[in-house]
Amino acid sequence: PLAHGDHRALLDGVEAHFANARSAWLHAVQARDAGLVGRMLPAWRSFFDIRGRFAEGIEQLRPILDWPAQDHALQATIAQARNALSVLLYRAGDLERSRVVAAEGVRLAEQAQERRALVGCLSSVGSCLSLAGEWEAAVPHFERALALARDDGERVEMAASYTNLGICAKKAGRFDDALALYA
Repeated sequence: PLAHGDHRALLDGVEAHFANARSAWLHAVQARDAGLVGRMLPAWRSFFDIRGRFAEGIEQLRPILDWPAQDHALQATIAQARNALSVLLYRAGDLERSRVVAAEGVRLAEQAQERRALVGCLSSVGSCLSLAGEWEAAVPHFERALALARDDGERVEMAASYTNLGICAKKAGRFDDALALYA
């Protein structure tokens, strides 16, 4: 719950106990404990993202990509990790790696039926394409993320998708469409 909303308590807590948090994280990753890693991921991602410690966060998440995706629980956790990693890569300016990591996350999230990771990875792919100037190519990814978020009643994800679609419409010169999406 601390990974959403006011992040001060999360950031302060992780910062104050960083050595212990990192030790617990490394243990969970080495043990391939999908449940524990899945519970830690939102806080870990938020910490590295908000603190701007992208390279360190990328380093911490990268080993999960080597896990075998042999069942739905592992697929779901790997998809969640790919979502988090793609965000950190995007923030670090590595659009191509972010897009590739997120695209594979889409595939795994679909297999595991992990809808939050699916929305996140679709949004990451779309964001990478959009920032690279490929606005029309980004639209289907944002539209699919919006449809999933709407079906699940995830209002924050819906708002982000509408904003992303509005940006694409504006960049493509469809100003009336952009205003309608922003409204």
